[in-house]
Amino acid sequence: MGGALAKPWLFIAATAAFVVFAFTVLPAKAADAALYTPPGASFDTSLFYTPAEAIERAVSYGEEGRSAYIFDRWTFDLVFPLIYGLFMLSAWAFSLKRLAPGGAITDRVRAGAEKSGEAKPGYRWLLVPALGIAFDFAENSAVTLLMLGVGSLGAEAAPAGGILGGAMGEPSWLGLAAFASSAATALKWLFVGAGFAGALILPLAAGLGALLRRRRAGRQAAGQ
Repeated sequence: MGGALAKPWLFIAATAAFVVFAFTVLPAKAADAALYTPPGASFDTSLFYTPAEAIERAVSYGEEGRSAYIFDRWTFDLVFPLIYGLFMLSAWAFSLKRLAPGGAITDRVRAGAEKSGEAKPGYRWLLVPALGIAFDFAENSAVTLLMLGVGSLGAEAAPAGGILGGAMGEPSWLGLAAFASSAATALKWLFVGAGFAGALILPLAAGLGALLRRRRAGRQAAGQ
């Protein structure tokens, strides 16, 4: 799997797709989301919130806002994690393959070296961006359950304090949904942040390594 993701053409295509999506589709969707998101109540862009705050936010959306939020999570937000996820995974795999010992050699020689154990890229590190994608989907699922649960309690017909008290005690599953939302969001940003950092730093490191190897090879050739 890691070897397939490390293909240069896939890295280039995934980068292009992410850039196009980020500069065309994403701004329009962010503007749409701002129309139904109460001030300070965004789940996706918050680094952390407590379970109690999660329920307060869900209540503040209102019925129409919750419906719009759920719709976006299972349309637009199914596609976006796949696009940025493929970008992160391909950037990591492309770089890890070239940062491994013998990373500058040809694919045929590299394949033989990997089989013999002489040059094995650290593809296990692909788990970092993969977990970012997984926790993004986990956040979508947990917040959707929270939104549906708050709506079923008739949040608009009762004071927020009453909804909070009941949600954190009875029914207990709503409190679990709030906790899962809070945890998934924090973990999402932890791994997505690390994933994007690696997607930017690792290719630069691989490029610098290739440049240094070429200079070293040039000096060796000149000295012979």
